[in-house]
Amino acid sequence: MDRTDGEQVPWESSSLTGDFSFLDRAPEPVAISSPAPAAPVHDNTLELTFWNSIKDGTEPSLFESYLKQFPNGTFVGLAKAKIDALNAQKASAAQQSDTAFFQAIQSSENKADFEAYLAQYPNGTFASLAKARISAIDEKQRQRLAAAATAPQTTADPDDAFWAQVKNANTVAELQVYLT
Repeated sequence: MDRTDGEQVPWESSSLTGDFSFLDRAPEPVAISSPAPAAPVHDNTLELTFWNSIKDGTEPSLFESYLKQFPNGTFVGLAKAKIDALNAQKASAAQQSDTAFFQAIQSSENKADFEAYLAQYPNGTFASLAKARISAIDEKQRQRLAAAATAPQTTADPDDAFWAQVKNANTVAELQVYLT
């Protein structure tokens, strides 16, 4: 009451008849340790959003991007498996295209067809066959030209006889021999 110059009067209502204290003596100081820092909470919302945006993709680069961004992510195993599967699909598609191209030209007598195959598939499944066909066509052309040069002349004009041999030529090279 002294402190408030009598303005505040404490009010007490109890059944205690003497002095009361919760402790008989002053409390001993207790060392308070700071709590261990909590493990960082991994909020994978960004990762999950990214994964959901690419999971049905058909380009390996999408999954490679995921692996770069989340090297320890939840979906690392799936991303690697997806890359392998997509690369296998592309290899299979390339193989099918290679096979279809060669099947379309395999009976051709036109050297340019096999050269086009080799230009598109230099290491293709049928590259050695294409090279062999080119060699065979070249050899056939040499034989035709040799036969034409040694054939007896039955017409009055030797140029007509040579033309008769090359007029059914299959390649530009055979016709150029005639023109030179």
